Amino acid sequence: MTTRRQFLAGSLAAVTAQSRVAAAPRTILEQFRAGERLEGVDIVDAHGHFIQRPDDLFWPRNVELLMSDAERLGIAQVIASHPSAYTAVTADQIRTAHDECERAAAKYGPRLRIYLVFNPRLMETSVAEMRRALAPESPFVGFKLHGGLAQYPSEGPNYQPVYEFAAEHGLPVLLHPWHDLDGIPAVMQKHPRLKLTLAHMGFLPEGLGELLKQFPNLVVDTCGSTASYRLLELLVRTAGAEKVIFGTDATYLTFGPQLAKVAFAHISEDEKRLIFGGNARRIFGDRLGLVR
Repeated sequence: MTTRRQFLAGSLAAVTAQSRVAAAPRTILEQFRAGERLEGVDIVDAHGHFIQRPDDLFWPRNVELLMSDAERLGIAQVIASHPSAYTAVTADQIRTAHDECERAAAKYGPRLRIYLVFNPRLMETSVAEMRRALAPESPFVGFKLHGGLAQYPSEGPNYQPVYEFAAEHGLPVLLHPWHDLDGIPAVMQKHPRLKLTLAHMGFLPEGLGELLKQFPNLVVDTCGSTASYRLLELLVRTAGAEKVIFGTDATYLTFGPQLAKVAFAHISEDEKRLIFGGNARRIFGDRLGLVR
């Protein structure tokens, strides 16, 4: 016969065991499936955008909407660039865009970091603006190059000053290539210390995984509205999870589907954590700062 003391002791042990199970950390996939804010996951969005326009503008949206959505979903930091800088046709447009970014970064602190835009069609201004990245407490942590909009080849001579400057100072470059990847090997061979991220894995041609394996400082980001079936898994298998960083293209695209791309991927929990934030921490280092 079970005594009262034995019954109570057994009940306490059962409750303790259940609490331990309940306290076990939930996986990224479990949290995302439940529609919850991701907790215990360091997430850095290394490809964002904002522009200070009226709230009813369809896209891109303003920095307040960008950062409120990031906070709601558990994204610790966003590294963004200003669309007006890479569509600029005058020097003042580039400077004004960067000034706007600086004010936004002052408002959000380390939660928001900025890419300086290097426009190959406005060389003198773009070269002069590079120095902003070296200012004390600068929010500018790297460069964004949009070869697609500029219709300028990745290995073109007008990009050489920014590649050289970025490699010298350890500043990552996010490149949206024009057309294909033919010029990328030439860029990496000429600038082996350059930390280069290729934007939009789904827009890039076959053979990307093999190209990533060739160059230690070459990575790709995840953002895009389309991608081949299980492309992320293929890249991880071919080149390794350390060659992929998380990006959303927000506010052109929304955060949710871009998070889901990684959360639902058939890769390990550790690989997801590398992609979500670990790789960006390694690439950007202390320039990202700490979010408390």
